[in-house]
Amino acid sequence: MPFLDGLVGGIKYGPGSLPHEQHIVLGLIEPGAASSLPIYPVQLYEAVLLILLLLTLWRFAERRPPAGTVTVITVCAYALLRFLLEFIRADGYIIIANLTLPQLQSLLLLLSIVMLPWLARRPPRIAASLS
Repeated sequence: MPFLDGLVGGIKYGPGSLPHEQHIVLGLIEPGAASSLPIYPVQLYEAVLLILLLLTLWRFAERRPPAGTVTVITVCAYALLRFLLEFIRADGYIIIANLTLPQLQSLLLLLSIVMLPWLARRPPRIAASLS
């Protein structure tokens, strides 16, 4: 199917195109390269994966799980999807340990969700009176 060309292997652009020039500026290819590196339609991948996540969570929610379970699974799944898709997206600046800012934000979100049950079990602090 011609309209699906490039979905799996990516699309390579020739000299003079925006992706080709961007790859030269970023030092990913030599100035005389015949084509750019493969460009992947990450937005389409993300849309398909999010629709699959929605359908999966919809089916899961029909089983009447405990309150908040669907929300926690949604946040964890989205953070994981976003973290993994950033590897093939490759349009962000590397911040720390070969990770981009959205990847670091996803890790922080996952960490906060994992710590949520621990934080919920802690006894509340009693504020000291100012009088």
